[in-house]
Amino acid sequence: MIYKLIGTFGVGYIPGAPGTYGSLIGVGIYYLAFRYTGEIPTLILTFIIFLVGIPVADTLNKVWKEDDGRIVIDEVAGQMVALLFHYPSIFILISGFILFRLFDITKPLFIKKME
Repeated sequence: MIYKLIGTFGVGYIPGAPGTYGSLIGVGIYYLAFRYTGEIPTLILTFIIFLVGIPVADTLNKVWKEDDGRIVIDEVAGQMVALLFHYPSIFILISGFILFRLFDITKPLFIKKME
């Protein structure tokens, strides 16, 4: 099923921390897109992954249990959104990754309600 391939990015099946692996995929995609195509194409790619992720995650939530750990497209898109409009220096990539994971895991304040 194509939804499973897109929704898991292939790393959702790796045991341990699939959300972290998905975030790393997001960092990698952001870095490569920004470095080789620039800011506007990276913005467009992020928007496409975000829009595709909505129906894919919704479909997989119906096939699997709600918010199944294998679904990482939300981490990929969320990580890319967190890095948007920042030049991908090593400091930005690492700090953006750490902060995104921290907020994604702890879900402070209103973030849990938005989920």
